[in-house]
Amino acid sequence: MAVALKQSPNLQFDQAYGPNAITLEGIPTDVLGIIQADKYVLQVVINGQIVADLRQTPNKYGLAIFDIQNVLQNFVSPSFAGIETIGYDGADPLINSRYEQAQYNLRLGYEQDGVTFIETPSSIPYSVFGGTKQYYQVPYSPIAYIPYIQSDGTCTLIEEGDAAQAFTALNTFKYAADLADAKPVWLQDWMRVYEIDVELDDMYTLSFNNTVRGTGPVAVKSIDLFRISYYDEAGISLGVEDIYNIQQNGGGPNTVIHGTSTPLFPYGAITCGTGPQNITLPLNTAYYYVSVHVSEACATGVELYPSFHVYKFNIVTANCQDFEAYQFSWLNKFGFRDYYTFKKRKDRQIQVKRNTYLQETADYNGLDYNVSTYSRGETVYSQSLDESYVAFTDFLNDAEALYLQDLFTSADVKVRFAGAEGDARYNWTPISIITQQYQEKTIRKDKLFQYSINFKLANKLKSQRG
Repeated sequence: MAVALKQSPNLQFDQAYGPNAITLEGIPTDVLGIIQADKYVLQVVINGQIVADLRQTPNKYGLAIFDIQNVLQNFVSPSFAGIETIGYDGADPLINSRYEQAQYNLRLGYEQDGVTFIETPSSIPYSVFGGTKQYYQVPYSPIAYIPYIQSDGTCTLIEEGDAAQAFTALNTFKYAADLADAKPVWLQDWMRVYEIDVELDDMYTLSFNNTVRGTGPVAVKSIDLFRISYYDEAGISLGVEDIYNIQQNGGGPNTVIHGTSTPLFPYGAITCGTGPQNITLPLNTAYYYVSVHVSEACATGVELYPSFHVYKFNIVTANCQDFEAYQFSWLNKFGFRDYYTFKKRKDRQIQVKRNTYLQETADYNGLDYNVSTYSRGETVYSQSLDESYVAFTDFLNDAEALYLQDLFTSADVKVRFAGAEGDARYNWTPISIITQQYQEKTIRKDKLFQYSINFKLANKLKSQRG
């Protein structure tokens, strides 16, 4: 019996920040079952290179148990610096997951008398995203984020309960039957719709797993397109924009529409720009729906019903009593981005720490002793400037309060200052959260409540010498 996997991370995808357990069995034994090798060998391979060589003696059951999460965390990272701006000003409307995802293979074997024997030179590829999971999620269950496709005999079929979730912590939805606004003909009463309020200057992205599961046509392997359906205030359709998931648009892995390529790294997830500034809004747009579809597979079109839950963006105008808006973008628990805008009171301060020395008022290397009223004594030779802010939300409901937990605990946060002049209001600035705790509030115990957040710029202001 060769060394083999008894336990491994989820083959569809797992999350890097949490246990990624691997159990090996099958170390060589003699006819009496006595182990004949010294150690199990587990090697993690990325891009053909061995990035980790792990060895462990068998336990009392003849097995070896590894947790490779620390290895995998070195190969995933937050989304690239400008992900919030995809689609803005002519940029590609889609982006793959080359930052948030890692793909690896495993090599299995054993060590005997200092010699390594590899019995499985390369396993099937495993995929991992830079998200978190609970300590007991071994392996992680990604089913809720992978659409289930069926077949009616020839074509793709998406039925009730088949649609998947995007990689977002948004947690409140309506069924389409409860929407008062006009909606596309394909939006069935049983479909979930997540509503997001945005202003015209806002940017927003949504990220989706790019694989499928189920019994649908074998040609259907990934997202085919992102569809945006626009409406005016009277509910009149202003048209539909289809953004095909192809490499020319920043997505992939397909290079042609309705392609059949398998979405390996870096195409495990696709992020689409969905905010008003990430797309081109028709004049008088009041709201729009974002839906994600797979190929129909039996004709030159897409499956009518979306394969993911639907997102409805409502364009709202700023309240004249609101303050300058701060729109936050943060690394969420799935390894992608979530957003929220703080519109109430804002406070800004600059903390100054100066280093000074006492300079002689006279120049003793001069022609004579000459001192003027402008001669300086105490002089600044360096100073540190920390720019910090406090921002307040509007009054919140329970779902919004829970959603914001990820913002307070995120390790990667950026802010867009909507009050900046010109195009600077579309710049995203990295920040560090100063607030040290998140306290969950609810309407039941706190009645009316709001949150405040303290943060500072990740890069200090520059100062001259005196």
